[in-house]
Amino acid sequence: MPRILPFIAVAVALSLGAPAAQAQTPATLSASGVAEASVKPENRNSETSIRAAVDAARAQALPKAVTKAKANALSLATAAGVTLGALVSITDAASQPNYLSPYGYGTFGLDRYCGQVANFKTVTRDGRRRRVRVKGTHRVCRVPARIYASATVTFAIR
Repeated sequence: MPRILPFIAVAVALSLGAPAAQAQTPATLSASGVAEASVKPENRNSETSIRAAVDAARAQALPKAVTKAKANALSLATAAGVTLGALVSITDAASQPNYLSPYGYGTFGLDRYCGQVANFKTVTRDGRRRRVRVKGTHRVCRVPARIYASATVTFAIR
């Protein structure tokens, strides 16, 4: 019996300390918003011009996404019968980067919109048209039509 007494004492001490260590997290409400902006470079054949236009479109779309996220949070709170409290957190992090995300890739790599591509020509053989690679490369710039931004806001609720 005396050998088990220290284990019982430790178990009682841990069980008494557990509720004090658990802090109750405040109730929160999170909502997301998405917005888009058109990319309009001054020179469609210039890497720096395209990059500047993409950055400008990103800067234009992000505030719209935050505004939409706030509006979504307000409508969710109204539907749930609660009121929004203070803003707890805000993020614009994309779940994964892709060509259209705020942290997107150009077609030639991260923030690269111009590059060398192979030359092809169309050849008809036996009544079939085929694309055939020929010698050389040429420079191409690909401008994304629009940039998308997403934002998530989290509010405390009352």
